[in-house]
Amino acid sequence: MAGAISFTLAQDAVGYHYEHETNNLDRSFCRSRQEGRSNVLIGGRHPELRPTLHIKDYETPYFLVDKIVVPLTFFWPAVVDWLAVGVRKSLDLLESLGMRETWRWLRAKLRGYWYLRGVIDELKTRSAIFSFMDGDPARADLDNRENVGRAGENTHQVGCIGVILSSMGSYNTL
Repeated sequence: MAGAISFTLAQDAVGYHYEHETNNLDRSFCRSRQEGRSNVLIGGRHPELRPTLHIKDYETPYFLVDKIVVPLTFFWPAVVDWLAVGVRKSLDLLESLGMRETWRWLRAKLRGYWYLRGVIDELKTRSAIFSFMDGDPARADLDNRENVGRAGENTHQVGCIGVILSSMGSYNTL
């Protein structure tokens, strides 16, 4: 980040984790989507960080499955979301069969998919991703949105695999 930042240590500082925070697979996918959205906001505020963000991984997909899924996500996101739910359910079967490598590979692909969905939530189009990574401003309203929603917008509505956050921050399973 640009500029010198001074840090101060508070020796008696304490941090608490809320008990309602459960970390499970579905929550991990929700966090991946939120991370994608957050990375766009961070990149909008700090353009020098854009090359280090995972957004660049979706400009030119390397694996065949990514070459198929990434374009489909822009054209039919609801269909790909539905497929992701099916793949998520297959993770439970793979785990019960002890197929760890396949489970890890699919989990990584799903986390990457939900990260991309978060990026798409903010940038909307593939060309916007290219422009964003080339240093162009993504959208005029990103500078004003960092941690607050636009007027009337509910920032907690992020659909995830198996879980949808309600407007109050509680979880409803699909």
